[in-house]
Amino acid sequence: MCSNGVGATGPACPAEGAAACASCDTGYALAGGACAPLECTCADGVGATGPACPADGAALCVACDPGFSLEAGKCTPNTCTCANGVPAAGPACPADGAEVCAACDPGHLLSA
Repeated sequence: MCSNGVGATGPACPAEGAAACASCDTGYALAGGACAPLECTCADGVGATGPACPADGAALCVACDPGFSLEAGKCTPNTCTCANGVPAAGPACPADGAEVCAACDPGHLLSA
C-alpha cells in the first residue's frame, strides 16, 4: 500500500500490506518509504504543494498575504494611487490600484 504512489513489492516490501512506496505520483517525493507532497516556497503568501508545485523548494505562490497580489506565481506588493500625495503600498494598500494615500501634499488632508 502506498498513498500517492506505487507500493513496494517483493524484497522491497517489509511486510504484507505494509505502507511502503517504490515510487511516487507527480507532485510527490519519496521520503522514508512514503510519498510526501512537494512544497514550494512563497515570500508574502502561501506556497504551492503537491502536484501544483513543480519542484520541492521552488518559489511558486498560490495565494498572497493581505496587501499583496498574485502575479505569475509571485506575490507583489499592492500599489495604490493618490492624486494629492504619496500612495500607500503593501499591507497599507488593500487592493492594487485603489485610491489610498499614505501621506498628503502640502495643503491637503487625509480623510477617513
